[in-house]
Amino acid sequence: MDLKLALTLDQQRCLEGESVRFRLALRNTGGEPLEGLPGLEPLTRAVQITARGRGGHKVTGFGLGRTARDGKHQRIHGLSHEPLTLAPDQEVTVEGDLLAWAGALPADEYTLQAVYTLTEASDVAPIVSGTVPLNVLGPHVTAVSVPHLPEMPQPGPLPALWRNGKPGTETVLLQQQSRIMPPNPYRCVRIGNLPADADLRVATAALAQPARGHVVWTSRGDLNLLSVPTDRASQESPTQAATGLTRPSVLAAPRSTTDGRLLTVLADADRARLALVEWTEGQAPSVADWPLEDFGPLGVCNLFWTLDDDALLVWSKAGTGELFAARITPGQPAESFTPRHVSAEVDGLLAIEVLRTGYSDEFFRAGMHLVERRGQPVPIEQPLPESRPAEPPAFTLFVLAFEPRDRQVVLRRVPLSDGAAQVVARWTFAGEKPPKKLECVQSTMTARNEPVFLLRDEQGGCYFVSTEDKRLVPLATRIDRPVPPAAFPCLLAASGQSDAAWVFLRLYDEKHLRFEYEKLEPADRPSPYRLFEIGDPLP
Repeated sequence: MDLKLALTLDQQRCLEGESVRFRLALRNTGGEPLEGLPGLEPLTRAVQITARGRGGHKVTGFGLGRTARDGKHQRIHGLSHEPLTLAPDQEVTVEGDLLAWAGALPADEYTLQAVYTLTEASDVAPIVSGTVPLNVLGPHVTAVSVPHLPEMPQPGPLPALWRNGKPGTETVLLQQQSRIMPPNPYRCVRIGNLPADADLRVATAALAQPARGHVVWTSRGDLNLLSVPTDRASQESPTQAATGLTRPSVLAAPRSTTDGRLLTVLADADRARLALVEWTEGQAPSVADWPLEDFGPLGVCNLFWTLDDDALLVWSKAGTGELFAARITPGQPAESFTPRHVSAEVDGLLAIEVLRTGYSDEFFRAGMHLVERRGQPVPIEQPLPESRPAEPPAFTLFVLAFEPRDRQVVLRRVPLSDGAAQVVARWTFAGEKPPKKLECVQSTMTARNEPVFLLRDEQGGCYFVSTEDKRLVPLATRIDRPVPPAAFPCLLAASGQSDAAWVFLRLYDEKHLRFEYEKLEPADRPSPYRLFEIGDPLP
């Protein structure tokens, strides 16, 4: 058949797990029109990209590779199954991201080739492109930043920032991973050489497929705000907002809203005054600040973004351990901030997690309507309500505390409605020398509506705490490998759209220069995640 297929890449070198943009072009080289051809859209499954590495890796990428690696297919809008007609010398093209199609290719020297198949039953031989080289290098990771995630039903990806390279030549990459199968990264782009000493924070996104991401960091009394594309490398310049706070720090994660705004909550150096910065790219940031007064200063705290982009701040008052909660509403942050006393003093407080309870189907569908307004997939079939109902005030806190005298870690459930604390679980340290001090490195909610925690002791040893596991053993013992600080351990929990309440530990392997994933939960199921190899039947 008189067809020619061409494959080109935007780059011939990349880091393992980095996005690589490609372009496919299908041309009719004959003198007659060709009709009834499958298009290049992902749903037709007509095109595959094969990657053959010198080290033996053989991987197949295809348009639905991202969702196939998740283990399920999501409903995809706007893709046509209409047969394709090509006039003589006419060409059709499609662009994509090799990371989304094939997954994170292991470090190797690859030869890539595209294959176009008319139909499985066709007797016409597949059309094969020429080959292009791609050298995949292991990353030299020097820092990793992950945000605290918003409530579980939200469809946004698992975001992260990581620095690569030697000091002075480092570049920062913005990564997005699936909330259905966390070891599945599908976007990872370079966003420039940001300040080496900056505490970079990446925003969580309300959209399933955000076109732009946000990064913030503080310098003196200012907040630096950066908006970057999520589908290509960029060198954007930040916008600065004067916060009015002394040496401010960002609380938890900023928030990228469905309408493109960036919301960031900060505290001053004394943690006695708060500020909310709202910013839309191309406009001047707005800043509102207010004192905590008798409810501060902040001790242990957490910030929880809701479906309607309000923030629920929960904190202990430093020096007393008393728990408080307050909502922060954009547009009227100081007026909406009315702290309420939740619970009496909690000794040895390590972390606070938040769970919304009592979802109604109407409320959930109305919240998802925010996603559809931006033209994104909505995983529901029922008609959407015309207006959003009032949000039910049903939140529960999970409070984790360390009781060194009893060698125990205790988890309590505290409903915001009445503040009545109930012990959920107790863990006792085994061995002769339990830790003297513990800090919470990270916490998140799982798809079974239970919190999990990553703790670190005074020696740098890490512990994974989950109600699914009554053991309290060092993380290195649990996964049978060292977990040094340079591994930048991070918990990644799947959303309720997954087929199980998966929890993975992401580690950077400094020896082999790659990110690796250890499955932590559920204990009785192996991880189903894999790359598709050449010759595998595709779903």
